Amino acid sequence: MIEPLYPRLCPRNARLGLMNPSSPADEFRFERGLSWLRDQGFELTTKPSTKVRSGLHAGSIEERTEELNSFLRDPDIDGVLFVRGGSGSTRLLPHLDYDAIRSDPKLLVGLSDPTAILLGVHARTGLVSVSGQMVVQLHEEAEPYTVESWRHLVHGPWPQGHWPLPDETTLQTRVSGEAQGRLFPFNFSLFTTLIGTPYLPDLSDAILVIEEIDERPEGLDRMVAQFEASGLDRQIGGIVLAQFTHCLPRNEKLTEEDGLRVVWEWAAGLGVPVVSGFPYGHEKLASSLPCGAPARLIAPEPGAGNPTLEVLASPSGPIA
Repeated sequence: MIEPLYPRLCPRNARLGLMNPSSPADEFRFERGLSWLRDQGFELTTKPSTKVRSGLHAGSIEERTEELNSFLRDPDIDGVLFVRGGSGSTRLLPHLDYDAIRSDPKLLVGLSDPTAILLGVHARTGLVSVSGQMVVQLHEEAEPYTVESWRHLVHGPWPQGHWPLPDETTLQTRVSGEAQGRLFPFNFSLFTTLIGTPYLPDLSDAILVIEEIDERPEGLDRMVAQFEASGLDRQIGGIVLAQFTHCLPRNEKLTEEDGLRVVWEWAAGLGVPVVSGFPYGHEKLASSLPCGAPARLIAPEPGAGNPTLEVLASPSGPIA
């Protein structure tokens, strides 16, 4: 298993590189995010992909790859914040400058479609990145918990002990037990696209935090089937079921619960600890999480306490 490679945390006046590896962004939401980031003291450098407003992707594969690589190679850039998700990130993976990442590890921040970049970069370099809010999700009316979680991971210090949850939020044990391994938070559909490629990290004893949005029950079923058929699900150490948002059927023959039940039953049958209710994903109240850091999941027997997730190391070193 590749050793974790920790990036530098960003100072308050960090210079962030903004680019869009996926689909075009709404202009209002993009400008709103820029304003918020500037108010936080960041110096921002943007690329042409942030201005694309139509089409499936925010530029060609070559254009988006060169933008990201230029940030990775630039010694004056402290971190890279992706603009939005959608589709298109996976096709950048064969063309990224992994040597530049190894020689100057920068903080990468994104989720949803850029899940592919975070997982692929970790698989090739060991870089620990941040699965958290992107430009279009950051603004002055964002939930305080969401913003504070993002800030802690971007600036530090990373939380010690039990991972902070919103007030009155508790996790639920579905299968009791304890696991320790690399933490991989991800969008389920993007994760499954990497199965069978060199861009999926080693999943031995891994703790997976799974979220999804706008997928029909049939889609969730196919994701579970692909993961199951690969046999890789038998390598993992634990599962945290996070936000499954608007995973609605297209007709009245099915319900949203039909799709969620497939995921829940699959997870419960793996013989590893499973908890649910974690606030990570596409909803307004959501935690940012490190992707690739060592972690511990504790799922007590029902009635014996609340489940907890702990991150065990950060860019500053081991966490007590």
